[in-house]
Amino acid sequence: MDGKCCSERSADFNGDGLAGVDIGDFEIWKSYFGESARGEDSIAPSAVPEPSSVALLVLAIATVAGRFARRQQLRR
Repeated sequence: MDGKCCSERSADFNGDGLAGVDIGDFEIWKSYFGESARGEDSIAPSAVPEPSSVALLVLAIATVAGRFARRQQLRR
């Protein structure tokens, strides 16, 4: 891999002069940067919370709201 391909913004890693990315470019990229962004070592994001977490959050909000309402009643 020569310094020319890295100094310019180019996907032609093997320097064959072909427009676009071919299998040769991909093989060179893979040897330097890995197979993909989803390798075995990557951690999958968890976007959906567990149901028990949601239930605990609802219980906590209900408890705080109940205490607030009870304090308002006792002040009257």
